[in-house]
Amino acid sequence: MNATERRELAQAVLALEVLEGQLATMGESDRPVPALNVQGVAYLLGLTVERLGRVLGEREVVQA
Repeated sequence: MNATERRELAQAVLALEVLEGQLATMGESDRPVPALNVQGVAYLLGLTVERLGRVLGEREVVQA
């Protein structure tokens, strides 16, 4: 794994950790969660998954 791939994976892991914290905070609240907050988390999760897919896809092409 090269430096660019390691950096991309580190950024994706950090993004997932932030999302985990946001979801945990939402889950602990007694108040209803605004739909925009849920949509925002889903959007960020989608971007993170897309980034991981790109990195892993590039890695598979290099190994093939």
